[in-house]
Parts: sequence; structure tokens; C-alpha cells
Amino acid sequence: MDNKLNEQQISDYSSQVAQKLIDSFFANKEKISGEEILNLCAIKQVNLFVLKRLFQKWNREASKLESPYFDYDDPEVVAAIDNFQNTVSRHILVDKAAFEPILVRAISDTLMLICSPYHFYLNELNSLNEQSILPFDGLSESKKFTKINRAILDALIGSLEQSNSEQTDATAILDNVIGNLTSGPDEMDEYISAFSNYVMLDLNDIYMEVETPPIKGEPLGEDPVVSQSDFSSVEEENPTELDKPEPPVLNDLLAPENQMSIADMHEQQKIESLSKGITLNQRFMFVNVLFDGDVAKFNNTVVEIDGLVDLDEAKHYLNTRFVNWNEAAHEVEEFMKVLERRFY
Repeated sequence: MDNKLNEQQISDYSSQVAQKLIDSFFANKEKISGEEILNLCAIKQVNLFVLKRLFQKWNREASKLESPYFDYDDPEVVAAIDNFQNTVSRHILVDKAAFEPILVRAISDTLMLICSPYHFYLNELNSLNEQSILPFDGLSESKKFTKINRAILDALIGSLEQSNSEQTDATAILDNVIGNLTSGPDEMDEYISAFSNYVMLDLNDIYMEVETPPIKGEPLGEDPVVSQSDFSSVEEENPTELDKPEPPVLNDLLAPENQMSIADMHEQQKIESLSKGITLNQRFMFVNVLFDGDVAKFNNTVVEIDGLVDLDEAKHYLNTRFVNWNEAAHEVEEFMKVLERRFY
């Protein structure tokens, strides 16, 4: 199994929370002001993302100001337009119909930033590229609207400032900062609890397990690949395996009978080291869930495992040091898959 974001669930959940907020606020009001937006939701990041969307919409409208009869590039005109924008920005007033889709998007973006910062910033960079906005300019403007998981944003801006600020390859930009982050993710529990005060939120709904599709066809001249699933019928005839009532423990996940299924289902090639094979999104997930937000402990563990000789040593290391891991959690399974790629 692989884990991925359930974007439809995020969208549905965001609509539910938005509906509650809208029903409450617009019960006796027709429009919402900027000051009221800042205090609308208990999760302040939602309010900031609403203002960010309004700011972006206003910038797009202002950019349309052009005419064959007037010089909009004249310094005096530019200054006047800036002053006009500043004045208008202090008089935000949005009706219910126009506000609802902006709020839904703000909630969805907040959930993405909390649960999957890698995907959030990847989407941001791709969006800037589509709008022909330089990443450095767009991300710098986003700083005032971003409070959660700012470490990635600051690292992205710093990387762009030191190198080529005109770089537009989103994946390359993110890859440049993955290995250099020294701070961990913000604690998710606080935000999940705050969202649950509106509508109950379960992280198992945000992340979904999907079957990894089998590799279709083998290269000519090579023996066919045999996966553990080919022996499923034989295993099912063994009542001692079929009748196990207990959930798998860490030793079971590390046992040889499971090694082939993990390796076979994972289509990526062997990695040289854990530090290079763990993605930014996985890093945040592992640090937050498996290492209690302790970045130093996570980094030290990765370094020590990378210095081990083989998978047996790695299994022994994990069995003796992390006996309290929840073996049924998808984060543990995800970590084990990366470990398999390191040593198989």
C-alpha cells in the first residue's frame, strides 16, 4: 500500500467547515469586512489565506489598468495607484456568495499546509509559474500571509535569493531546500483539534491508502518477477497464519515474509541513503509522528541507520530503540518502505 492525500475528502471537509462559519456569521449580516475576516475562524491561518486570495484578486484587477491614451507607467500615476490600492484595501467588504468559494479555498489550503507542506508549496510554485510570476517575488509576497510551517517558505525564499531567482522548475526548487532544513514541522495536533471544534477531523480521512499497481509485463530475456501475492493461495491454506487475531507488531513488519511484498510494491529504485531517499513531505510526517517533533533525534537516527551494514542491523536498531511505535500506523509502514529501498 502507498499513502496519498485524499484531495476529494479535503475539499468536502473544507466545504463543511466553511458552511458552518458562513451560516454563523451571515445569520444577521449581509457582508463581511476585512477586520471581521481576520477574526472569523479560530485557525488564524484560514483568515490570512482569505485575505491572501482577496489581495491576489485585487492585484489581478489592478494589473488590467492600461490605456492607449494614458501613461500608467509615469511615477506620479504609479504612486497614485498605489495609494488608491492601499486605501481600498482598508475597506474590504464581501457578500456571502462571493465570500464562500474564497473561504473554502482558504480552508483547503490551510489543511494542505498543515498535513502536506510539500504538496502545498509545490502547488504554489506551479501556480506562480502559470501566472508568469517569478517564484522569488510571489513567495516573498506570501510571507505576510503565512504563519504555519514557515520554515519551508523561508528556506525557499533564501535559496532563490542566493541562487537564480528566475528559476521556475518547482520540483527542482523544492529539492534544493529539502536536505538543508534544520527545523521540524509545526505540531499538527493543535490544528487538527481546532478544526474538529467545527467538524470532526480524522487524519485517516486526509491520507488514504491506495494499491500500488503491478508492473505490467517483464523485459524480454529476464525471468518473470514473482511477488508474494503469487503465493497468497498457499498461505491461506495455513490456518495458523489465517487465524491470527492480533494486529501486526514491529517485528512482524520487519520479518522476511513481509520484505518481498514491500519491495515488490515499491516501484522506485534502490536509494543510496535514507537522507537522500526521504522526501520533504515524508520528513515532516516522520519527525512529527514518529519522533515527537524532535528534529535532532530524527537526523541522528537517519545518520546511524545509513552507517549500518545491512537490513538485519537496521531491523535490530529499530526494534531496540523504538519499541513504542504504533506498528499499525501508516507512518511506520511508510518508514519501513523507505528502509527497504535503502538496503534491498
